Amino acid sequence: MSGSLTRALSSEQIELKKKMLTAVRDSHCRAVSFKLCGVLAVKPLSAQSDIYLLMNSYFTELTGRDESFSAMRENAEEAALKKSGLITRVTLADIYKLLRSKEHISAEISEKLMQREQELEVEYSCPRGFAKELYREAKSCGKRVVIIADTCYPEETVKAVIEKCGYGSCDGLVMLREQPKANANSWVAPTLEKAGVKAPQLLHIGGDVTFDVQFAVMNGAKALLLPSPTDCMEKTGRVRGFCEKEALYDYDSPRYITLRRIFGLYAMWAFDVPQSKSFQSDFCGNADMMGFVVLGALGFTDGSEKRSELEAKLIEALEKNPAAKSGAESFAAIYEEYFGDKAENGISEGCGLPLRFIGKCCGEADRKLLSKQLSPTLLKKWASSVAEPEIVPIYEHNSSGNALSRLADRMFPPGTKVRTMSENILGKVHLHSDKKKH
Repeated sequence: MSGSLTRALSSEQIELKKKMLTAVRDSHCRAVSFKLCGVLAVKPLSAQSDIYLLMNSYFTELTGRDESFSAMRENAEEAALKKSGLITRVTLADIYKLLRSKEHISAEISEKLMQREQELEVEYSCPRGFAKELYREAKSCGKRVVIIADTCYPEETVKAVIEKCGYGSCDGLVMLREQPKANANSWVAPTLEKAGVKAPQLLHIGGDVTFDVQFAVMNGAKALLLPSPTDCMEKTGRVRGFCEKEALYDYDSPRYITLRRIFGLYAMWAFDVPQSKSFQSDFCGNADMMGFVVLGALGFTDGSEKRSELEAKLIEALEKNPAAKSGAESFAAIYEEYFGDKAENGISEGCGLPLRFIGKCCGEADRKLLSKQLSPTLLKKWASSVAEPEIVPIYEHNSSGNALSRLADRMFPPGTKVRTMSENILGKVHLHSDKKKH
């Protein structure tokens, strides 16, 4: 993301940056390892499956079949996962082998589809600003840096992503799926070997409390938790869950690709550095975040959708609020940077849903953000009309996305001391320096 488009950080985020940079500089740390997906590299997309949605027209072009390639691709990955037991053991070749067999696709077409997917993976991958700052700090301090890739893509594709994102100076790459066993040593041992250090000299930075933090600690290393921007967005606010609930049966379809992109960009922009929500707030008490999502999404609507009186007043208030307006301007610039200034294929389905969310479910702290732009009477009316949203569990239906969680259940069953500890600290940053304490 362009430096000119990054947002001002809250005091909480500034403090978090200082703590993590201090940990990276620690003289006792001789090497730093980073998880690649979601930590070092992110995408301006709502989910990995958006890559498959972008391939639907290409599939039709190759086969003449007007069917959903994205659904086929996700089903093939689910089948490959069931066969292997762990997503960290599934390869892209495994997925496409099952796809060829189940969907009766020729080897030639399958190869072209697989190649196109890898091209899109590289094209849409971009560096996470905060993680890149940590990476550069580690290199400038003379630390050895190892990258851990937890992905189905082959090594040449992973290396292309690393180069594109500016991490080509790393000192080693560990392909997780190539390791012999998916256990606590599956990434720690090869990482220590690549880094040439002993466990207490390694600091690992990853996004999963069990696979990254606990496995590091149990093997004597130190660890920092840096959840992906998407994870932070989902755990901090309810707006994305509300929109998915409203479009429950179609949200994963091409009809909502523009809205999905909006949330992908929102996660990258607002949660590059993790932050916590304010009390009774879904936008962390920031009008710029509300403007980014609500006004940003409305920019793709044609104005023909029927609005309630409250919604019309809320639009006026957001447009008069300097911070909200600034957020909307940031959105427009960022969207154009990544996708041009148009909705994908003119599709703007659901782009009015974020407005509907604040009209129906806006928390108290977020309502106060517009107190200067709304009359006391309207504020009171707004407060009396809001209710708790019914929100679907985000991507609970996507079993591949929860593969590490299932591994965690086997390694650290719910109710055990170490699992309880991890759940209590989930979402915070942890520097673990004494294995015996845990």
